[in-house]
Amino acid sequence: MGALYWQLNDVWVAPSWGSIDYTGRWKLLQYHVKEFLAPVIITGYIDTDKQLKVYVVSDLTPELPTFVASICVYRWNSFTPVSKSNIMMDIDGGSSKLIHTIKINVLMRMSDCGTGADAFRNCFIHLSMIDQSGKQMAPNNYVFPTKIRKSSLQNPKLKISSVKKGADKVFNIEVTSENIALFVTLDSHKIRGTFSDNGFVLVEKNKTVIFFSENDTTTEELLKELTVVSVFDYTDQS
Repeated sequence: MGALYWQLNDVWVAPSWGSIDYTGRWKLLQYHVKEFLAPVIITGYIDTDKQLKVYVVSDLTPELPTFVASICVYRWNSFTPVSKSNIMMDIDGGSSKLIHTIKINVLMRMSDCGTGADAFRNCFIHLSMIDQSGKQMAPNNYVFPTKIRKSSLQNPKLKISSVKKGADKVFNIEVTSENIALFVTLDSHKIRGTFSDNGFVLVEKNKTVIFFSENDTTTEELLKELTVVSVFDYTDQS
């Protein structure tokens, strides 16, 4: 289809919209660029008629083999989805296809999210796509029925439970959570490098993220520098 974003990197030190800063450090935008420019995506939105519409978009030339698209509804206080719909289908290469439409109020009611504005605060929608062998075919995506600041976010009590050294300058970092965590962000501060994933939505109790260090460092040094936060840490908790 073609897509463009502004901008990739900075050529001087300044606060800017570049996704890579002057020192080469990745901002969160750069991690999301990998996802919204992926060759295959699953995406959804709520239109002006209050309908949830879910599309699959493929920039690949060949037809995609049969895949399963999953539409899950989660409450913010549980890792177990309150409803799940699986759609098995295929899609032509170089195309965008509407795969599911449902009134958002109906979906919230079917999922026992509550009624009215409460339902939109209590739940959100998780979109995923796998092939018949279970391999992920597209980045996970999300639809939030209301503004995030109005959502019933729970304290995830995030922590880095372990850091283990793998290959040269490669570390496996395990992040654990007690609740669903929105846009989990890892920072290595003084230790330069990139993460395999960052700014992600955690819908399970733990996740392993790989850190690729630019320089030689130890597990102890990395653990000392690492921090992890989510949107909850920046909300009014009074």
